Amino acid sequence: MATMPIQTSYSQILDENVYGTKMRHYTFDGENVDHSLALALASIQQSEAIESLLPVYQASIDNRQGKVAALAEVLATLAEAIGSMDATDNDTSKKSSIDSGKLTRANVLLKKYGIEEMSLSGGQVTYKVAYYKQSDIQTALDTENNDLQQDMNQIQSLVNKRDNAFSVANKVLSKENKTAQDTIAALGY
Repeated sequence: MATMPIQTSYSQILDENVYGTKMRHYTFDGENVDHSLALALASIQQSEAIESLLPVYQASIDNRQGKVAALAEVLATLAEAIGSMDATDNDTSKKSSIDSGKLTRANVLLKKYGIEEMSLSGGQVTYKVAYYKQSDIQTALDTENNDLQQDMNQIQSLVNKRDNAFSVANKVLSKENKTAQDTIAALGY
């Protein structure tokens, strides 16, 4: 009978419709196997490949969550700085009265994530600088939240694909097992 090699470096679910109905035996890791077993083995291999990708996506999500938390901290600091100033007097050179350590920490976080630092004057920030920087931070925060949501959707999609591959393998092997049991029962053993 004809054999069809299955490349184990790139797993794919085999379907008789793809290879034609006349092909009944396949080679999987050097072993001759029938279509059902090849399908089950390829499905297991696919699920293992997907499983190996999950830690990479989880690390990406963890990094983004850290960045979102840092940007939220900077945004809160800027909101506090702006709140400590009276914007109604139209004096855009007025300085905040919050702890300069918070502003320094905010600048460290901005630098860490590649966002232009605030210019501080005497350890304080002016209303104008804080106001415009707040807008920049909010934009960066919105972008990170969108990217985080996309990463979370991607990891959920991978989990679903992994679960589906396991399910296919389980169904095929269960069907094969039931067929073997029915055959043995019919033979009277």
